[in-house]
Amino acid sequence: MKRTQRPCLTCGVLTTHGDRCNVCGPRKATEWARNRGPSPYRTADWRRLSIQKRKEVPFCELCGQRDNNPSNPLTADHLVPLAEGGALIVPTYMLRTLCRTCHGKVTKHK
Repeated sequence: MKRTQRPCLTCGVLTTHGDRCNVCGPRKATEWARNRGPSPYRTADWRRLSIQKRKEVPFCELCGQRDNNPSNPLTADHLVPLAEGGALIVPTYMLRTLCRTCHGKVTKHK
C-alpha cells in the first residue's frame, strides 16, 4: 500500500508519516520537552475531548471536508491556543474541527 505524501508542518519537505519529516520531528519533540515539558496533546483527557468534538462536528469547519480522508484527517483545534494562554481542557464550544490542511494554514507552527 502506497502512503500519501504530505508536507512537513515545519519545513515543507514531503513526508509519508506524521506531521513532520524525519529531521524536524525529533527536533520539535525535543524543543517542546525542553521549553514546556511533555506535550499535553498526548494525555488521555485531551484525546477524549478531541474525539468528542470530532463526533459533534464530523467535518472541517473551514473547507467542509468529511472525516473519511485518511491522508488529511480531522483534528480538534483550540480557539484560544495554548501558546496564547488557553487551557488544554475546555468546553467543546471552545474548539473547532479542522482538517490537517486547514489546521496547518491557521495555526502557527514554529
